Amino acid sequence: MKSLPRETSGAPAPAWGHIALVIVQFCFGLFPWIGKEAFVAFSPRVIVGWRLVVAAVFFGVIALAIHGRRVLLPPRVLLRIQVCALLGIVLNQLFFLEGLRLSTSTHAGILMASIPVVTTCIAILVRQETLVLRRAIGIVAAFSGTFLLFFGEGFDFGRDTVRGDALMFCNVVLYSIYLVAMKPVLRTTPSLIVVAWVFVSSAWTVPLFANRETWMPRHADSGAWIALAAILAFPTIIAYLFNLFALARVRASTVASYIFLQPVIAAAAGAVFLGERMTAWTMVAGVAILVGLALITIPIRRRRVTGPGTDRDRRTDAPSPSSPAQ
Repeated sequence: MKSLPRETSGAPAPAWGHIALVIVQFCFGLFPWIGKEAFVAFSPRVIVGWRLVVAAVFFGVIALAIHGRRVLLPPRVLLRIQVCALLGIVLNQLFFLEGLRLSTSTHAGILMASIPVVTTCIAILVRQETLVLRRAIGIVAAFSGTFLLFFGEGFDFGRDTVRGDALMFCNVVLYSIYLVAMKPVLRTTPSLIVVAWVFVSSAWTVPLFANRETWMPRHADSGAWIALAAILAFPTIIAYLFNLFALARVRASTVASYIFLQPVIAAAAGAVFLGERMTAWTMVAGVAILVGLALITIPIRRRRVTGPGTDRDRRTDAPSPSSPAQ
């Protein structure tokens, strides 16, 4: 799960917040490589099942210990969280891991960088945000890059990479819808409580998609189990904890800027550990998406607002996720 960041005061962000964000990017950026290693023995559905169960127990206990009875939310809020969890956690993770199995670590990292762009599109459609020229250019650039990533090497819908990329892009769209839909809840509810509830609200679905799967396959060697344990530890537990830590200390625009590290980390891990090589089309697509991301996430303008009793700065920021949809 990933929660929308909240703006902090105008004071400089503490160094620990930046260190936490770097750790978060490595946790998520290395996830595609680790996932590939786990696929040797575990199916995507089993990995999702393990993540949902472990995260529900862990964050549920932590949230209860810290917030006590505050974790009891009104039924209407819980209903909204339940619907959002089905989209942004359950289907999200299934699409991502099924897509990753077919595609590459490099493509996964590049596509995850498009989350703020798609989130901005949806926020504009539902009138949470306004469309200005800079955002429009960023959206066009990012979607052009996505198109090139899919079809730069030809319109072959039968290729595993194309089908995998399509599934991961569905994951991006679902998570972006989740971010926009959860914004009202995150304005009034502590992030840790939200994280706990989205996983708890997702855990009951595990038997629906993983009841016929083998959770402890006999052919799984120590490497596969280490990879699964790494997925549960880093992108599932540590990344979310450090992300919550960072969100309390840095601005939303600062959080968003760190997502630029993820495609670099994912591509480097894919090259070093999986032997992946970036084609010219992939590089062009990645640059286009990152340019679009920059136009979306960098503050649009800063202007002085003056008038009777006013003397302050007003800044418009694009909506930005605190972590990728993984």
